[in-house]
Amino acid sequence: MLNQDIMREHYLSGFIYGNQFNGLSVTGVEGNRILLEKGQSLLDFTGQLGAVISGNGNKFINAYIQESLDRYGFVWEESLNEYREEAVRLIFSTIFKDEDWIQKIRFFVTGSEAVEGAILLAKEVTKREVILTHNYAYHGWTVEARNCSDFPEFGTVVDAQGSYKKAPKDKTEFFQYPFCSQCPFNKNYCECQASKELFCITKLREKICEIGPDNIAAVFCDCILGLAVITPPREYIRQFRALTQEYGILWIDDEIYSGFRTGHWLSYQQFEGIHPDIVCFGKGISNGTFPVSGIGISRKISEILELYKWQICSSFSSHPAGMAAICGNLKYIKDNKLIEHAKEKESIFFQKLMELKEKYECIGDIHGKGMFWGAEICKIVDGKNVPMMKEDRKIVLRKNQEYPLGVLRKICIENGLLIGGYVPNTIRISPSLTFEVDEIKTAFEILDKSIARFEQEIKEKNW
Repeated sequence: MLNQDIMREHYLSGFIYGNQFNGLSVTGVEGNRILLEKGQSLLDFTGQLGAVISGNGNKFINAYIQESLDRYGFVWEESLNEYREEAVRLIFSTIFKDEDWIQKIRFFVTGSEAVEGAILLAKEVTKREVILTHNYAYHGWTVEARNCSDFPEFGTVVDAQGSYKKAPKDKTEFFQYPFCSQCPFNKNYCECQASKELFCITKLREKICEIGPDNIAAVFCDCILGLAVITPPREYIRQFRALTQEYGILWIDDEIYSGFRTGHWLSYQQFEGIHPDIVCFGKGISNGTFPVSGIGISRKISEILELYKWQICSSFSSHPAGMAAICGNLKYIKDNKLIEHAKEKESIFFQKLMELKEKYECIGDIHGKGMFWGAEICKIVDGKNVPMMKEDRKIVLRKNQEYPLGVLRKICIENGLLIGGYVPNTIRISPSLTFEVDEIKTAFEILDKSIARFEQEIKEKNW
């Protein structure tokens, strides 16, 4: 029996108060299931924060890692080894195959570190200071990454009443990300679509002009949001890219969560002829087996760097085990056609989620691509779907406060399913791409059963 008392006494946890500790006591993994004590198991619909792509505990990938540790132990990146060479070759022959825009990649350890590197690089090569990012964004918890995130409580100490000291967001500006069903501009999508330019693009143009294009080092824009799980209308990304090119501003695309999940290696690839200037990747690049992240850099930026050296170093970037994890994972994804699998399964996820939306009043908007989906938990007010918890994506929870996703998640766990999400009213679904049709159907049967009970329970709560 795992001793949670030790964790309460001696481990400083994130996301919970003081000496609380109520995490799942996991004893192992088996396929797409998380094994718990007393013989219980959960079908994992989270992919462990989206990191597991090729199935948890994948023996093919693990064998690569074990071999690298047996041979190299640890050598830092001043020494070339065959795993890093192979990882770079595989990345360019799979993820970036037939793409001319990218020239170089750089490895880091965590997603936050990759974002940090991307921001520092953008500021250095442009000699500009301002980073423009959108609301609902999450890019990490380190200084620059947190500044570019719209969840200001990350990295702070939150008291029992939900109060915290906001970190200064020096040289960071925010714009409105398209969320058509809850449009803050009260626009109708059909009317907006008929105009020459989406209204949110017009507002972004105004923001750029207000700041001054010559002051902006880069703009963050994700093709699908990792934390908030919002998918923009298809024309948005094309118009966004045209706007950044018009004003000569770099585009940083954070693919750390959405990468590999949308039926493409990276989500920007669904838009033919469109690409960022810097792309961040992580999580699924190693199947979560070893912490690895990185950035891809355009030819234009790479040419600038040919004249200089980028004075940057991280002890464990390019760790042989991390490079081996990339090699094993990319080979497994390619050989088992997992990217194609995600694309093929998209219709099943959409169908099942729409069935839940039609069946339950508390399920609102559905959005996603491939095998990465979000569903809004809502209530009906004046004939419209509105977030069940009023604060929606802008809430900092107080001690012992319940919220819709947390209540539903608890019910799902009792029924044998692990669902994900961070914001109070949004279910996040991001399973391993190895989920077969029967497992997907089983997961949705459990989710269906859990929502039925959830609807009964929320009648007692004043949300």
